[in-house]
Amino acid sequence: MIIILMPTISPTSDYGFARPMYDYYAPCMRDHAIELPNPCADGKNKTYMANTGYRKIAGDVCTGGEEILFQRFEAPCCGDDTLPPFFPPPNQPGQTVSGKVASKGPLAAVGALLGVACLMALVFLAMFIIVTLKYRATTRNYIRVATAEEPALFGSSQQDTPENLASM
Repeated sequence: MIIILMPTISPTSDYGFARPMYDYYAPCMRDHAIELPNPCADGKNKTYMANTGYRKIAGDVCTGGEEILFQRFEAPCCGDDTLPPFFPPPNQPGQTVSGKVASKGPLAAVGALLGVACLMALVFLAMFIIVTLKYRATTRNYIRVATAEEPALFGSSQQDTPENLASM
């Protein structure tokens, strides 16, 4: 496996974490002093795109993040910060908390639902087979097949006399 290490564009390419430029083995530090990006400088009621962790690079000594692709979310600017800066809004799919993915979004929900449906189908199929085999075993005791030597029990031309019943 060949790993190509790309230089860091800036020491703060992901908001909330910082490390020295071009130093891949330096520990990542949570940096609360990072300035908000330029769109926030004009006033309130604006947002900027942020994420909750850093991009984990193979061989990196940073801890707390493992995903290569992060779901970004809109964070409020200036005085509108109602959530802590480390947590994304709850309605965003693919939320990351402490760098770990908490939810995979609608595709994972559909997959889980299909898995449950398949499991239920297997359970019902097994129940059907068990009940069918039990029914066959139970009714086998009551149903007799007439052979050439033995006339059928019902609808025979012989009378049900004590002599005929004793010979059976």
